[in-house]
Amino acid sequence: MAKVLAYGALAPAAAAILAKRADIDTVTIAGGDIALLHREVAEAEAVIARYLPFDRETIARAKRLKVVARYGVGFDNIDIQALTERGIPLATVGEANAVTVSEHAVFMMLALAKQGIAYDRASRTGGWDRRESLAAFELWRKTLLIVGFGRVGSRVAERCLAFGMRVLVYDPYIPQSDVEVRGAVPVADLDAAIPEADIVTLHTPATPETKNLIDGPRLQRFRSSALLINTARGSLVDEAALVAALQADKLGGAGVDVYAVEPPATDHPLSTAPRTVLSPHSAGLTMECAARMGDVCAENALAAIDGRLDPAYVVNPEVLTRT
Repeated sequence: MAKVLAYGALAPAAAAILAKRADIDTVTIAGGDIALLHREVAEAEAVIARYLPFDRETIARAKRLKVVARYGVGFDNIDIQALTERGIPLATVGEANAVTVSEHAVFMMLALAKQGIAYDRASRTGGWDRRESLAAFELWRKTLLIVGFGRVGSRVAERCLAFGMRVLVYDPYIPQSDVEVRGAVPVADLDAAIPEADIVTLHTPATPETKNLIDGPRLQRFRSSALLINTARGSLVDEAALVAALQADKLGGAGVDVYAVEPPATDHPLSTAPRTVLSPHSAGLTMECAARMGDVCAENALAAIDGRLDPAYVVNPEVLTRT
């Protein structure tokens, strides 16, 4: 019997997919219980990793592992090099959360542009005159710069084009024609494009190349009225520089779903920074998306055990061709 280890509770539908197989023994442990993870991973043939990290020490203890199925698309806290050295594929959920995260990015744009939090507070506390501030603005005819045009970024473009926005795209790994066919405008120079944008939204993975992609000098290139949206990874933004720009009124606002350290401290400077909309790394967590991601993880786990894992889901597909 093959053992599937779920590191974090599975959605009922995903659990049911695994339960249909009489040859599968599913063991679920709580996220964060590293000691139990180290014990249970030893005989696991598949791990469904809802929680991170999944490090080299953990991987070394896994003697029979055929796949790590990541409940999401980010894997910056999974030691991909250690997995690849062992010939173990890392499978993500592909497009399962792309719509959900793209909607959240647009929600943050609208919440900031329409003064959603400030107007809500004013309505509750007798601040009716707040409406006369004319602080809200339209997305129509504004310029959006999308950094990263993968599954999420391309869907953000679709939604923002429907608002009548001008959409610029910076992604050196995507052919210009792939951007243009979707009605957006490719740009080759990020530093030159930033001053054109009313809103900049980030949709790139966390890599050494993208660490602090938006730092102090780049924030100085933003228009003082511009918005920054980050639903990708916290490491993309220098948080101290972002807070400083907001406090100095050098930035119009920021929507932040992801943080350098998660969960952030309760006294994190962003929690009191002006003109911010914050969420607890929840952009991909809707009831529909959670179900989709669970299903994909369960199917990836079974597919790897059966020797039929789809390379389209695999981050390190070179391990699939090893003999």
